[in-house]
Amino acid sequence: MNQSTKKQNLLQKKQDSIFKTLGGQNNLNEKLSNPSISAISLSFPIKNLIKRKQKNHTLNTPTSTSINPNIYTYSLTPNGYKDWSADISRENSDPSNTEADTDKLIELYWDIILLTESQFLYDISHLKKFQNHLVNLMNSKLNQSYKKNTIQDTNNNQGSIWRCLNDNYMIVYLPLIFNDLLWCKFNSVYLNIIIPDFPTSSTINTKDWLLSLLELTSSLDLQYLRLFLRRNTNGNTNLITTLLRNLNWIGGKIIPNENRNNLSFDNDELTMSDKSSFNELMRGDENFIILEFEC
Repeated sequence: MNQSTKKQNLLQKKQDSIFKTLGGQNNLNEKLSNPSISAISLSFPIKNLIKRKQKNHTLNTPTSTSINPNIYTYSLTPNGYKDWSADISRENSDPSNTEADTDKLIELYWDIILLTESQFLYDISHLKKFQNHLVNLMNSKLNQSYKKNTIQDTNNNQGSIWRCLNDNYMIVYLPLIFNDLLWCKFNSVYLNIIIPDFPTSSTINTKDWLLSLLELTSSLDLQYLRLFLRRNTNGNTNLITTLLRNLNWIGGKIIPNENRNNLSFDNDELTMSDKSSFNELMRGDENFIILEFEC
């Protein structure tokens, strides 16, 4: 087995682990067995990567603060329309975490961030270098943010929104449309979603799944939705054709891919001088068609 295959298997194993965690801790299968629920999302702020302690004022002892994710479901409302709503049962549950629960959640969050950001890797054999590089960048972002008591978007390359380490990461599961998870991240303006390969055996119903993502963007109080659709895959070829044919009608526009000749990175990234030996030129968006919608 070559290194690329091993790395790909590692990513698949992490994705399977995320599915398992969702199905166990958050009763995903039970929720989706409800015919009124057609999608579910899990999101978290990156500050949840940090173990924080607060005092239990009753016992005057330190306890872990909750780092539970935000769970939303896309389901029928009493008015007969579909909309995103918070998981009420989870909001009413005990928010505390044991040390083991906290560790598992933080590992889950790191896996989601890695699987989201690694979508732009040209060569999966660079995964380990990229993982180390990503941890360094995220730790730097968190350290700087906590000094200022606010989290700022990190984007060393001017103009490429997808290169930002965002304040929030999310996964969306649309089982009636896609077999795989949708990898997402968002700041105060953009919701970026990497669309998985569309099943070749499925009938494309652009209206339903696109509307659900537009409504998700609105529910997060964000202004723009950006979709990243991978080129040259059997299923996505038909999906992209359908979207482009109806682009004006559905209010979208094509965003040009970044111009690699104009990339401007910090010296540490461009010269591979950090400990990870990862070069940001090992990532790019040329393999994607990028569509933007204003919400």
